[in-house]
Amino acid sequence: MNTHTFDLATSLARFDAWWHGEIIDRPPVRLYIEPSRPQQPMPPAASARDEWMDPSRAVAAGLAGLAETDWLADSAPVYMPNLGPDIAGTLFGCELEFGPATSWSSHPIDSDDDYARIAESQPDFSNPYWQAIEKMTCLSLARSSEGHLTGMTDIHGSIDTLVSLRGPGELCCDLMDTPELVHRALDRLVEGNRAIFNRSRELLLAGGQEVSPTWTAFLHRGPAYASSADFLALISPKMAQEFVRPYLRREWDMLERSVFHLDGREALHHLDWLLEEDWIQAIQWVYGAGGGRACDWLDVYRKIRAAGKSIHLLAVDAEDALHALRELGPQGLWIDIQMSRFPSVQAAEAFMENLQRII
Repeated sequence: MNTHTFDLATSLARFDAWWHGEIIDRPPVRLYIEPSRPQQPMPPAASARDEWMDPSRAVAAGLAGLAETDWLADSAPVYMPNLGPDIAGTLFGCELEFGPATSWSSHPIDSDDDYARIAESQPDFSNPYWQAIEKMTCLSLARSSEGHLTGMTDIHGSIDTLVSLRGPGELCCDLMDTPELVHRALDRLVEGNRAIFNRSRELLLAGGQEVSPTWTAFLHRGPAYASSADFLALISPKMAQEFVRPYLRREWDMLERSVFHLDGREALHHLDWLLEEDWIQAIQWVYGAGGGRACDWLDVYRKIRAAGKSIHLLAVDAEDALHALRELGPQGLWIDIQMSRFPSVQAAEAFMENLQRII
C-alpha cells in the first residue's frame, strides 16, 4: 500500500502553508517515478506540426503519459495544453515552427510600423494556435473523471512576448534606440496577457475545476500563476526598472499567489528588486545546466527566505533534496526533484520516510 499517494485536498493545505512560509506536517514535495504501466506508443504523425497541432492526439498522448505513472506526495497529475513558450505571441501575429521537442516563433516586428500595429491591436483568440490550446483544454477537462488536473498553458509575461515578436538581440537594441516604441508595445501586451490569463482561468472554472495549475504544478484554488521574465538574463537591473518591473506588476497584480521563475545565473543580479515585490510570494531559482546542485546555492535560498519569500527548490536528486532540507529547514520550502527519477514506488516511499525523519 502506498502511504504517500497524492491527495488533492491534503496537498492544497500543504501548499497554502507554503505560500505563507509555514508548514503543516511537512513541506510540499514533488517527485518523479519511472513509469510502471508503459503504454503502447502512438503511431508517428505525418509531421512535427501535426504532432503538436492535433488536439485529440496531444491530449490522448498526454493523458496516456499520466496514466503510466504513480503519483505520490504532492506530485499532482497535470495535463498542460502546450504549443511551446511563444503561444502568447501568436495572439499578436507570431507564427510557430515546430521541432520534435520544442517550438519557436517568427519575429513579425521588423519596423516602426510593425511596432505601431502591435500597440493598436487586440489579441486574436481566433488564431489556429490559440484555438488548438482551447480545444486541448476542453478535451482534457471532459476527461477529468480519470483523475488528473488540467493546467494553464505557458503564458510568458509581456517582455518575453515582445521577444517572441521582435527577437532578443533586436529588442536589446530597441531598448536603447526606440524606447518609446517598446513602451507602447508593452502597454498593449500587458493588457493582452491579462486577457489570456483571465480567459484561460474562466475556461477551467467553466469545466468545473477551481484549481488552475501551471507548468510548475503548484496548487492554489484562486487565481495564481508562475510569473517570469527570461529576458532579464540579457539586461541590467537598471534597464529592468524601466522595461520589466512596472509591467510585471501590472500584469500580475490580480493574482492571489505567484512564484517567480528566475531563470539562469545571468539573471541572478535581479534577485534584490524581485524580493521587494509584495505580489511575489515565492521564488523558483533555476541555476541551470552546469550550475551544480541546489545545495551549492544555499546562500541564495537563505537570502530569499530572509526577505520573507518562500522557496521552490529544484533538487538534482534525493540526496540533494535531503541535504537542502537539513540546511534550510522545512518552513516555506517546496522540494521538487526534477532532474532524476525514482526507480520504483518503494524507493520514493523510502525517500519520503527519510524526509519526515529530518523534520
